[in-house]
Amino acid sequence: REFEGFLASVYYNGAAIGSMRANAAAENSPADAGIKSTCSGTSMTHSDNKAKKEIFLEWKAPSDLADDAEVELRLTVVEEFDTYWVNCNSVQVKSAAVAGPTS
Repeated sequence: REFEGFLASVYYNGAAIGSMRANAAAENSPADAGIKSTCSGTSMTHSDNKAKKEIFLEWKAPSDLADDAEVELRLTVVEEFDTYWVNCNSVQVKSAAVAGPTS
């Protein structure tokens, strides 16, 4: 199912944290995915209303966030101007599981 827009953030204790970026290197990622950073880099959103089937994002946890901190992905998806979903939130997961291993 295609969509026109989105807003994605990772939350901890009621605040958006970390940094997000588009992962253009991901397999099958379109060269011009219409994705941009917003909210001082803590969130990602669309930069155009071109139809999208999927997006690839990377999230980096703040360096001072404990590995066992429980974070939540919050997502808004816009199918078209008058059809959208807000509060499409994940279950809480440990930040180390979301951010992946560090080097």
